[in-house]
Amino acid sequence: MRPSAPPGADVKLRVAFGDVPEFGTELVTPSGRRYQVIGGRGKTLRCLVLAANAPVQGPVVQWTWTARNKKREP
Repeated sequence: MRPSAPPGADVKLRVAFGDVPEFGTELVTPSGRRYQVIGGRGKTLRCLVLAANAPVQGPVVQWTWTARNKKREP
Protein backbone atom coordinates (compact mmCIF):
# COMPACT_ATOMS: atom_id res chain seq x y z
CA MET A 1 0.00 0.00 0.00
CA ARG A 2 1.22 3.48 -0.87
CA PRO A 3 1.71 5.93 2.04
CA SER A 4 -0.67 8.89 2.28
CA ALA A 5 0.42 12.26 0.97
CA PRO A 6 1.25 14.77 3.73
CA PRO A 7 -0.73 18.01 4.25
CA GLY A 8 0.26 20.58 1.65
CA ALA A 9 0.91 17.97 -1.05
CA ASP A 10 -0.54 18.40 -4.53
CA VAL A 11 -2.49 15.28 -5.60
CA LYS A 12 -4.77 14.24 -8.45
CA LEU A 13 -8.18 12.67 -7.92
CA ARG A 14 -10.56 11.40 -10.58
CA VAL A 15 -14.35 11.76 -10.59
CA ALA A 16 -15.85 8.35 -11.45
CA PHE A 17 -19.49 9.47 -11.45
CA GLY A 18 -21.55 12.52 -10.51
CA ASP A 19 -20.81 16.20 -10.88
CA VAL A 20 -17.28 17.59 -10.96
CA PRO A 21 -16.69 19.81 -7.88
CA GLU A 22 -15.83 23.46 -8.51
CA PHE A 23 -12.57 25.24 -7.69
CA GLY A 24 -12.31 25.87 -3.93
CA THR A 25 -14.59 22.98 -2.91
CA GLU A 26 -13.38 20.87 -0.01
CA LEU A 27 -13.62 17.09 -0.35
CA VAL A 28 -13.90 15.01 2.84
CA THR A 29 -13.48 11.21 2.85
CA PRO A 30 -15.22 8.85 5.32
CA SER A 31 -11.89 8.54 7.18
CA GLY A 32 -11.74 12.33 7.66
CA ARG A 33 -9.03 13.01 5.07
CA ARG A 34 -9.52 16.47 3.53
CA TYR A 35 -8.67 17.86 0.09
CA GLN A 36 -9.30 21.25 -1.54
CA VAL A 37 -9.90 21.43 -5.29
CA ILE A 38 -7.32 23.82 -6.79
CA GLY A 39 -7.76 23.00 -10.48
CA GLY A 40 -8.61 20.33 -12.93
CA ARG A 41 -9.34 19.27 -16.45
CA GLY A 42 -12.32 17.15 -17.38
CA LYS A 43 -12.91 14.60 -14.64
CA THR A 44 -9.40 14.83 -13.19
CA LEU A 45 -9.12 17.13 -10.18
CA ARG A 46 -5.94 18.72 -8.91
CA CYS A 47 -6.22 18.95 -5.13
CA LEU A 48 -4.28 20.18 -2.14
CA VAL A 49 -4.16 17.84 0.87
CA LEU A 50 -5.44 19.76 3.91
CA ALA A 51 -4.41 19.30 7.53
CA ALA A 52 -7.10 17.91 9.83
CA ASN A 53 -7.27 21.19 11.75
CA ALA A 54 -7.26 23.55 8.72
CA PRO A 55 -10.19 26.00 8.65
CA VAL A 56 -13.01 25.30 6.18
CA GLN A 57 -12.88 27.92 3.40
CA GLY A 58 -15.54 26.85 0.91
CA PRO A 59 -18.32 24.39 0.20
CA VAL A 60 -17.79 20.86 1.54
CA VAL A 61 -18.58 17.66 -0.40
CA GLN A 62 -18.41 14.12 0.99
CA TRP A 63 -15.98 12.14 -1.21
CA THR A 64 -16.11 8.36 -1.62
CA TRP A 65 -13.34 6.31 -3.19
CA THR A 66 -14.04 3.87 -6.03
CA ALA A 67 -11.97 0.70 -6.33
CA ARG A 68 -9.23 0.85 -8.96
CA ASN A 69 -8.98 -1.64 -11.83
CA LYS A 70 -12.40 -3.05 -11.08
CA LYS A 71 -14.52 -3.88 -14.09
CA ARG A 72 -17.69 -1.85 -14.11
CA GLU A 73 -21.05 -3.36 -14.89
CA PRO A 74 -22.82 -1.69 -17.83
